[in-house]
Amino acid sequence: MQLVLIQGKDIHSFARVRLNCNCRTTGKFIISMCQNASDVLTVLMLMKFVGMLVTKDGEISSCDYDVTGLFETVDDLKSAPRIIEDLIAIDVYRNYLIKMRGGKLTVMMGYSDSVRDGSSLAADSQVIRTAMALQTLEEALNNKYDTQPRLE
Repeated sequence: MQLVLIQGKDIHSFARVRLNCNCRTTGKFIISMCQNASDVLTVLMLMKFVGMLVTKDGEISSCDYDVTGLFETVDDLKSAPRIIEDLIAIDVYRNYLIKMRGGKLTVMMGYSDSVRDGSSLAADSQVIRTAMALQTLEEALNNKYDTQPRLE
């Protein structure tokens, strides 16, 4: 388990984004070096604190932003399917995807940091393996939850 410390400046940064940015132009919050589900959930929680996300009866009722993890290192790429499965297993998050994101979950994979972990060939190969694993996971999750969330 990773302890995430939320400092006042973090909330201030989110508040500044809310005041200065139009969600139609910003659109996505990309979480660099995403290593676990809590990375995504922490951003959603901060969004709630500053009014960028609204809940009602324990459900996310309004959120114009697509919060997505960026899996960059070889280890992060290998962990991506588990992290996605962990997120979708959370009812509130799954309902957010279905209701607020049209059933789509954006998954970003980069390999600039992966190249530092190994070679360019190893990084490219892991991106391909991860994409294939996510495609298989998408089918399994759709069957498990009887929905059609799509990984993009």
